[in-house]
Amino acid sequence: MNYLKDEVDDSLPWKDQERIRRRRWQAYVRHLEKLKDRISKPAFHFFAYGFCDDSLHDGRMLSFSAGDGLDYVPDGSTPFLHPRAQPGRPKSGVQIRILNCQEDALYTFRYKGVRRIVCQKSPHPHFANADDFDCLDVYALTESDKHFLRHEYRFSSGASILIEFQRLIFRRQPIQRRYSITY
Repeated sequence: MNYLKDEVDDSLPWKDQERIRRRRWQAYVRHLEKLKDRISKPAFHFFAYGFCDDSLHDGRMLSFSAGDGLDYVPDGSTPFLHPRAQPGRPKSGVQIRILNCQEDALYTFRYKGVRRIVCQKSPHPHFANADDFDCLDVYALTESDKHFLRHEYRFSSGASILIEFQRLIFRRQPIQRRYSITY
């Protein structure tokens, strides 16, 4: 995540820290402009302008699924085609669902044409018995090469997920929360 990399040196004056963060964010948005034709308008808007309440910072990953049949329903009505059986065969895909911090929107990222998936989850650095990914810290969409994009997630537990793919399907589903949240 070269644009949203490690935290800024907190020994610097606050204004300098903010200037560095702003410069990194502006460089990231310039990079996203180059990817504008490769992702949907809602996805571009989310990545370029989704911050504060429209951000996933401190959101929680509900699920991370990868496989050859994310859409397949094993109900006995249709065969699950062997990967080399036909051109219309199922292909690998990835889906990540994240609930935002305010718990009033569910974000679903579906990746098609997946080339690479890396999930690293070490023991939590602060809590010996923690077994969760914890809050989403940063995420970035970048270009891997002229055919593939890369989406990286980093969680406050130190866990990370990297996906290289050709096509992104992005959905934001508003949720009518019927409970209050206290932090």
